[in-house]
Parts: sequence; structure tokens; C-alpha cells
Amino acid sequence: VRTNVNGAAAAGTVNIPVAGTAGFAPGNLVLIIQMYGTGAGQYEFGRVASLSGNVNLTRGTRFAYQATGAQVIKVNEYSSVSVVAGASWGAHAWDGTTGGVLAAVVRGPFTMSAGTLSMSNQGFPGGAGNSPGVDGFQGNGSLNGPGLVSSTPNGNGGGGGSPAGVNGGGGGHAANGGNGFTSGGTGGNAVGTPELAALFLGGGGGGGRGDPNSGVNGGAGGGIVLLVAAGDVTITGGGLGAGGSNGNATASGGS
Repeated sequence: VRTNVNGAAAAGTVNIPVAGTAGFAPGNLVLIIQMYGTGAGQYEFGRVASLSGNVNLTRGTRFAYQATGAQVIKVNEYSSVSVVAGASWGAHAWDGTTGGVLAAVVRGPFTMSAGTLSMSNQGFPGGAGNSPGVDGFQGNGSLNGPGLVSSTPNGNGGGGGSPAGVNGGGGGHAANGGNGFTSGGTGGNAVGTPELAALFLGGGGGGGRGDPNSGVNGGAGGGIVLLVAAGDVTITGGGLGAGGSNGNATASGGS
């Protein structure tokens, strides 16, 4: 259950204006997170007090949230979780407004012996390739919107998207420079902090320049897995991931 914030919410407010409240109920634990734009990466938990067109919280927020680029997600709470053979745990991909985040609280132990827990390829989309002789578009990221060419990094866009704390890789290019161009798009700038003070989706890879054929599309970035466990966490097998996808050629990738 998720909804986008559709009005500015000042720090300290208990009233979060949202597009809809279907699926939410008083008592729910929620995650409020700014996905892109001013304050990107800010997040916090809250408890729903009531619903009145807004999501009204039991206490004021620590941060301000913008009228665009933020969302509220219901956080499921479990006494314990065991991921076993045949189990698959994930969440909705980022759709430009909401999604991209798997968030859960486990009051007891979390164990994983098989199955999958994955948000791979569920982050910001890659940029589109372009026609011959024209730069491809930059992948989406936490600091930029669509429509930028892939030769300039800007918040996880560029040649390759950026995982938290690491710059994205540069794009590939033709051995002879391709019509005089000697390098691919620049990799996206690093975002995030090791202590997880802020959370970011993986940036999308930049789209390719078309030389001589139409340019290829960049791959999507990885989503966010936010799992808060009060008990022991034991992982002995299975697939755990939040990586990005390759573009539709070797020159473009996500993170």
C-alpha cells in the first residue's frame, strides 16, 4: 500500500497531504520518504493516528517533504520472518510517482535459507537511446528528472547509474571515437551514506548515442530494501539483491 505526497509538508507537521488513503488504517506504521528533488533521501517512520484526505500522524515529522517526489508507504510488521524455498519477497517497482521500496519491521528473528528477497531493477529507469548522431538521454536519478543528455552526470544519471556511495561507470564508445567522439557518457555522481542516514534508489543508466544505428536504452537502477529486525538476522542461502539491470547493449547499465 502506497500513495504519493501531493502537497508540501513542513517539518514538524502531523498532517501529510496525499493523493489517496485507500488501504491505510489508524495504527498502521508508515514510511515517509523523499525519492527525488529537494531533500532527496530523507526518510522516517510514523504511526497513523487518523485519515481525513491526509495521512495524519501521531507525532510531527522530523523533515519537510515536497509536493512532488515523496511518498508514504504502509510498513508491514511481523513477529518473525523465515524466507524458505519457493518464497519470493519484493515490492512494486518505481513507477515515477510511487514504489521502488520494500520496507518491513520484524520484531523477532529473521532467517533466510532459500527463496528470494529482491528489489533488483526496481529503481529509477534508464534513459532512452537516441537517433544516429544525437546523444542519448540521461537515466533518471535522485537529483534530476528525465530529458538530460547522457554526457553530463547529475544525481545518478549518465553513462552508468550510481549505487550508494560509489560513482557510476562511464559509458562505452566506438573504438575510433564514433564520428569524432572519443568517450561515452559520464557516470552518475555518488549518493548515500554508509550509516543509511539517507536512502536512495539506484540511478538509471544513460541511453546510448546512435552511431550509426539507433542508440540503446539504459538499464534500470536497483530499488531499496529497508528491513528493520529486532532479533537475530541469519542468512544461509537464497537470493538477496537490489542491483540494477544492464541496458540493451553493453554500453549502458543501471546500478
